[in-house]
Amino acid sequence: LIHWEHLPLAITPDNETCTAYSGSAAIDWDNSAGFQNGSEKTMVILWTSIGCGQRLAYSNDKGRTWTKWSGNPVIAQEGDARDPKLFWHKASKKWVTAVWTPEKGGGIAFYGSSDLKKWSFLSIAGGFFECPNIWEAPVDGDAKKTKWVLHGADGQYRIGNFDGTKFTSEAGPFPSDWGGNWYASQIYSDIPSTDGRTVNITWMRGSDNAYAGMPFNQQMGIPTNLALRTTAAGVRLTRLPVKEIEKLRIHSDSWKDLTLAPGQNPLSGVSGELLDVRAEFEAAGATEFGFKLGGATIAYKVGTKSLSALDHSAPLSPINGRIVIRAVLDRASLEVYGNDGEVALTTVFLPSAAGVEAYALGGNAKIISMEAHKLRGSWDPKDLAQAWEDAKNPTSLWAPQARSGDRARANEEAISGADAWLRGQVDALGRKLSQLRKNPLP
Repeated sequence: LIHWEHLPLAITPDNETCTAYSGSAAIDWDNSAGFQNGSEKTMVILWTSIGCGQRLAYSNDKGRTWTKWSGNPVIAQEGDARDPKLFWHKASKKWVTAVWTPEKGGGIAFYGSSDLKKWSFLSIAGGFFECPNIWEAPVDGDAKKTKWVLHGADGQYRIGNFDGTKFTSEAGPFPSDWGGNWYASQIYSDIPSTDGRTVNITWMRGSDNAYAGMPFNQQMGIPTNLALRTTAAGVRLTRLPVKEIEKLRIHSDSWKDLTLAPGQNPLSGVSGELLDVRAEFEAAGATEFGFKLGGATIAYKVGTKSLSALDHSAPLSPINGRIVIRAVLDRASLEVYGNDGEVALTTVFLPSAAGVEAYALGGNAKIISMEAHKLRGSWDPKDLAQAWEDAKNPTSLWAPQARSGDRARANEEAISGADAWLRGQVDALGRKLSQLRKNPLP
């Protein structure tokens, strides 16, 4: 969940008319579609082809190569319907996909299938817009007490029940995030039961101008673990970075039982581009307290009971008189979490300073506990070296797609669209590699 390998394009447009847009994948454990060839369980994907309906493809080699089903589309186009979220509904023993549609009054339409090929309309849940996300989760970790969560691209989620046909809302909508760049979040499917987590990743949608001079133009947020937890306001969705982020820690410091007076900074000895800091505060006499990271202020304001960062704010009440703030600073983002994920603020941000500060205003605050972790980048230098070689030879990126006739055509299309982009990245990647050679990561 932290280190990723950039694989060749998986799904390309069928032709100039049939595009390849958003979708989702799952494992067909029981071979319900009959696509399995060998011992490897089949991975299936539903994706949107605007103008050509929802389409199906499958892979028998862990997603390295894909075969488009000859009977596509599996769901005929209805207006601008898009973004199928595919999952197996265990109780009703069928596949379900949630698709945003402007038809039928607009909202998230549910379809059901026994074999992934033939689909029937089930119901529609109104009040949502594109990129559906739906899952079942235990409340307070109790597997015998579960609820379903449903939201669209903006993350305004509802809590309720799904019986395999219809979603019934019981509470909401509530915001998933209070920051400036959280959109089209999706959970991973088929996480082993021995793990038990609901892992989510979001697109940090933002202006391309924020990434000027960088070898990319958008980014994903840190993968997070989602949970339903009972709060003072009722059952709510919480979100915190996955534990795997701890693999990136290269130096850690911790403190306990500190009095934080205005003008004092116990984090004065901490610095770095990449940081993960967490503290549990008591306001005591302070009117405001928090962190300053990379030039950004993360502030808890006692009078308004709110947590703010980068011009965005979330309501947050103390729990037993205490407030927990966690912030993860990356080279192009700041992700803030309050009271162990009760609220989150995800925002594109380019740090402007290296200093780190824990501060209080208006009086003393008490720090019950605090920890600061300096992180290394998730990209290994050897991966950047390979990226440099790939950038110099664009065809190497798409080599696996040339193993069959249709893959050869896809290869040509991919190279045509990517060649200009790749040429523009060669210099940037070369400079980065040179820097790493001169100053290797610890």
